[in-house]
Amino acid sequence: LVAFFFAKASRRAFRPLERLADAAERMAAGAIVEIPGEDRDDEIGQIAGSLVWLRHNNEKLLQQRQEEYATILAVLETMADGIALVDGDGRIRFANQAFGDVASMRQELLGRRLDEVLRAPGVIEAVISTGRGSEPQVVGHSEPGIAGRRFVVRVAAVAAPGASTRGVLVVFHDVTRIESLERVRREFVANVSHELRTPL
Repeated sequence: LVAFFFAKASRRAFRPLERLADAAERMAAGAIVEIPGEDRDDEIGQIAGSLVWLRHNNEKLLQQRQEEYATILAVLETMADGIALVDGDGRIRFANQAFGDVASMRQELLGRRLDEVLRAPGVIEAVISTGRGSEPQVVGHSEPGIAGRRFVVRVAAVAAPGASTRGVLVVFHDVTRIESLERVRREFVANVSHELRTPL
């Protein structure tokens, strides 16, 4: 009989600890949970109070990360350079609006293969080789037609610390205006040189 009551008392004593352990495990998995026993004045209450503090701290960190992510996303979206992140399978994981303009696509790009949305064999080859471990590359890309834009495309592998897989970052920098101004400068210099050599 004593053993029965002892066992029953032990289960009653350990039940709050089991509930706290369960709450801690769900918190570690990312869930937002209620912490049992916070209002108690014993050791259980102290443990519960520590878990409440930890939950509050995690919520603050999560909010900070979300705000940082939103800021970075806003910056990338407003950049004039076309930017895309491609995973190891060649699928687009991020693309800003400027990249959509380069690919001449307004619909959803995420999850599509890069070689399905971009007709640029040199860029595709650079992405493949960089994804396999080669050094960052810089390649040129021209849109078809006389009025097509010209780009300098930078391709580099990226990986989060500790990540087992790598992605490839592709950045399209429009150099059309720069090349146009350079062409005008060369023509001006050639014309001036010709005029200077021509006798009056």
